[in-house]
Amino acid sequence: MPRKLHPVSQKIVGWLFLTAGVLLLLGLLLRLVVLCYRFRATGLPGISGREGALGLAMLAAALIMLRVGWRMRTSN
Repeated sequence: MPRKLHPVSQKIVGWLFLTAGVLLLLGLLLRLVVLCYRFRATGLPGISGREGALGLAMLAAALIMLRVGWRMRTSN
């Protein structure tokens, strides 16, 4: 069983998780813009299913990071 972090360290790690989650969401937003541009330029053949699956996995990871960071930040 892992040890609990010191409360100050836990808040810092929480901020790091929140920052990482927000940056990952920002990266996904920029990736979506590029995907829309590529769709306009090449149509449906320019988009692969692998990109969609990877995008969903990264979205899930970002949401988990935000959730864990928020819980670490607000817990007592």
